[in-house]
Amino acid sequence: ERKWLNPRTSEGEVAAALWMRLKGPEPVGVIDVFVSHLTGTDARVRTQQAADLAAFITSKRGTGPVIVLGDLGDPPGSATEKALLDAGLHDLLANSTIGTCCRESVVGEQPQLTVRHDYIFSSGWQPAEVGIFAEKPKKLDDGTLVYASDHNGVRAVFSIGLNNVP
Repeated sequence: ERKWLNPRTSEGEVAAALWMRLKGPEPVGVIDVFVSHLTGTDARVRTQQAADLAAFITSKRGTGPVIVLGDLGDPPGSATEKALLDAGLHDLLANSTIGTCCRESVVGEQPQLTVRHDYIFSSGWQPAEVGIFAEKPKKLDDGTLVYASDHNGVRAVFSIGLNNVP
């Protein structure tokens, strides 16, 4: 299911959330996965969108594990992150120094990223491992270095063993 998040920042760029319910193997059971990218240049607007996302998660989630992936546009400790923490979610990268944002360009050598705007939250399931991907550029045939995005990707590996499910 898709939900447009409010407030909208323009007709052309609208924050949205996607919700998928996956059937996991036992003992995991049903997993609710939410994905979003908040928009707008104003942190206050993104915080309101995060509150709308949190309400959507609360209204749709079942009794099993929840995973939320998103670019919140704000660093850890922000009101935007707090809106999701207050919904009972845990920031899986909270104890890391991972940087995910934001390259000036995707072409050419770029400095290491030191700010994080990208998150993986969960409830009811702890990952065995977290990290980043696409942090290094690929070299094209002409020698040009190109990154996959202006952000590093975030990833988590969840085990299906009994020790990771409450």
